[in-house]
Amino acid sequence: MAPIGVEPDGTAVLLSPSALAELYHLGQYLEAALGGPQDVEFAQDQAGHLWLVQARPLTQPVPEVVVYDNANIQESYCGVTTPLTFSFAQRAYATVYRQTMRTLGLPAATVAAHEPVITNLLALQQGRIYYNLNNWYRGLLLLPNFRQSKADMERMMGVLEPVDFVRDQHKTLSQQLAMLPRLALNLGRLLGEFARLPQRVKGFQARFEAEYQRFYQLPLADLSAAALLREIEHLDAALLTRWTTPIVNDFRVMMANGAATRRLTQIGVADADEFLSRYLAGRPGAPAEAAPLASLLPALALRELGRVARQDFPALLPLLHAPGPALPAQVARLAPAFHRQVQHYIARYGDRTMGELKLETETMRTNETLFYSYLEAYLAPPPAAATASLPTQAAAELAGLLDPKSWLLARQVRGSLAALRAAVARREALRLERTRLFGMYRAAYRALGQRLAAAGSLATPLDVFWLTETEIRAAAHASGPQWAALAATRQAEFGAYRAAPAPAGRLVVPSRPVVVAGAAPPADGCLRGTGCYPGEVRGEVVVITDPAQAAIGAVRGRIVAALRTDPGWAALFPGCRAVLIERGSALSHSVILLR
Repeated sequence: MAPIGVEPDGTAVLLSPSALAELYHLGQYLEAALGGPQDVEFAQDQAGHLWLVQARPLTQPVPEVVVYDNANIQESYCGVTTPLTFSFAQRAYATVYRQTMRTLGLPAATVAAHEPVITNLLALQQGRIYYNLNNWYRGLLLLPNFRQSKADMERMMGVLEPVDFVRDQHKTLSQQLAMLPRLALNLGRLLGEFARLPQRVKGFQARFEAEYQRFYQLPLADLSAAALLREIEHLDAALLTRWTTPIVNDFRVMMANGAATRRLTQIGVADADEFLSRYLAGRPGAPAEAAPLASLLPALALRELGRVARQDFPALLPLLHAPGPALPAQVARLAPAFHRQVQHYIARYGDRTMGELKLETETMRTNETLFYSYLEAYLAPPPAAATASLPTQAAAELAGLLDPKSWLLARQVRGSLAALRAAVARREALRLERTRLFGMYRAAYRALGQRLAAAGSLATPLDVFWLTETEIRAAAHASGPQWAALAATRQAEFGAYRAAPAPAGRLVVPSRPVVVAGAAPPADGCLRGTGCYPGEVRGEVVVITDPAQAAIGAVRGRIVAALRTDPGWAALFPGCRAVLIERGSALSHSVILLR
């Protein structure tokens, strides 16, 4: 056989695409036939035919390809975070996932065997939180119908590029038959949990409210470090380890969204996501605010306070339009009745802010001036509501599509849509409870920072966020200057992450070769994305990279463009004309709130 010639500059393509494809399929065949990846030597004759010369097992293990994606989690943990937030979030996800596996009736041995998966659902990459998609998919392997569950999860999470490194396990017929009883039992348990969700949610919220009221009656500023650690343990036992109801409902949303999308496609809806964005904007035939989602309540209450300020306290308006550090005290002195309403709002919704699940985030509870910054957007009279017709229009379209269909199919379609609407409403209510739960942990850890700083372990109370949960507990039991030094090192490290360009929304490890190619502009000059609201808007675009630094006046009457948003952006939404979001999905919390 003649050797393949090599060009002097080493840039010539030596194998054709068809030859490369043939080698790929040969490698796949050998791996399946010989029980593992093979080290293959081959040759190519002058006619272009490939010849296998040798194959032997690899002497080194093939490194796993791990995919990290922040398509959905960036809405909760935007940008660079801190070690405390990541360690808490990682523990919270693991705790909830264990509960879910037990709810499905999985044996204790199975749960224990999946501990490496459970404790690594999240990853920290350059100071930012990502999902470890491989481990999420491994968890889905425990559910009936992996392929469908995988597609449903990707749709809900907004994963743009599905991952195929974790695949449904190939099983013989006898293995499949042996697994049927367990899978049927798991499915039955899950469906049973779905049926009990309405009552479970009521019980969960009642229990949460009792703990919420108890916690904020505590004199946190006077508690010792040991007492604060006990309060964190109490929150773990009373709420975090009993978080099954929200996670089961998340499964319900995932599966109901997938089922509704498939049903709509079945009856001829061209764009199921666009249809759902209109259908879920309100109740068909009812005003848009007839049954507001729970996540909308803070914004509605803020709008009401804006109305009260306009109508009952007009003398305050010049002050309210220029919020500053002295404003809370001025309002308390000049309008004590209005100030009491503000305090009631903060007690109820004070944790709802931008980046609210990051423990280091300042909220209305920690800085009352933030409330008045948000209120400024609501001091002007609100525009007339325009969403009332959207669900009515979508319902009319649905009726037209179902008219020629069988009554059974029509019933199935309407049932799937009703199930999705109910699940989304519950999810938004439980999302607000999650925000308030994180607020309680934030308050406890800020108080711990005060104790550690007073003991000389930290330079400032806020340095507590540069330690992990485990390190904070160790510092509380053994004070010393090493903790301040560690916090300073971490602060510098994460500051460098913040100053560097943001990494991609998807990271693959080991990294693949990057081919840099400029994206060709659309022929018609139009950029296209996923529409979440019908209509056309024209206006000046303002790019918001840090909502905490964005003035309300900067977005008023403009189109806001952002890499990501979360429900805490609600203060910016009323004054803008439209919102463009680069990362997220049609079921993102902020998108639901915007509609």
